[in-house]
Amino acid sequence: MNELKKRSGRFATVPIHLNYRTLKYLYLLLTFIGFTASAQVTEATDIPWDLVSEQPNIKVYTRTPDDSSIKELRIIAEFEGKMDTLMHLLNYANNYTSWVYKCASAESIGVPDGYSTAYSAITDFPFPLSDRELVAKSNQWLDDHGRLIQHSISAANDIPLKDGIVRIESYEATWVLDQIESNKIHVEYVSSVDPGGNIPAWVVNLAITTGPIKSFAALMKQVKNRCSHIKSNASN
Repeated sequence: MNELKKRSGRFATVPIHLNYRTLKYLYLLLTFIGFTASAQVTEATDIPWDLVSEQPNIKVYTRTPDDSSIKELRIIAEFEGKMDTLMHLLNYANNYTSWVYKCASAESIGVPDGYSTAYSAITDFPFPLSDRELVAKSNQWLDDHGRLIQHSISAANDIPLKDGIVRIESYEATWVLDQIESNKIHVEYVSSVDPGGNIPAWVVNLAITTGPIKSFAALMKQVKNRCSHIKSNASN
């Protein structure tokens, strides 16, 4: 049976107040008193990545895992700007519609506690397919090298289903951010997602890089522009 498409309205959002300096300070403090936090970033595997696209400051890779016919995605990029600005954009759900490809609406879920966040985001799928909703939880921490790690997984059962929208059940993503120079951030992003419904895997694989590449380009532009604006205001 074909899917039916239903539009959804926009949501109110809850801003997340968190920055890299605060997180780094808390990490050093907790490490000093003997606290150790650990989490799985990406599961080790011998399957190599295939370079499928290369643009200025962005390289895109894919691979097919052993347990799925849908490809995994890896993006390596260099952003111009500061870690705080990039973190804010990643954590601030109500701004997703301005840089996440085909994001129709987004909202934060619950009250963020500084290390963990949760959000819902709806992706606009072309008619006659139904829109997709991703509900995800994210944890973030600093590793021993001072890199920021953000790991997200599906939380599909955390909020009620929306009529006419397909809830994404399988999703996992990891961001690794490293401020390698005063105004340059090295970014690595790895994700796997099954949009669900009755879309064949080969169709998903054909389009798997399109949205992320456009999203990354828009995010890079926002980080650069916001950092330039902050620098300009500071010099006045």
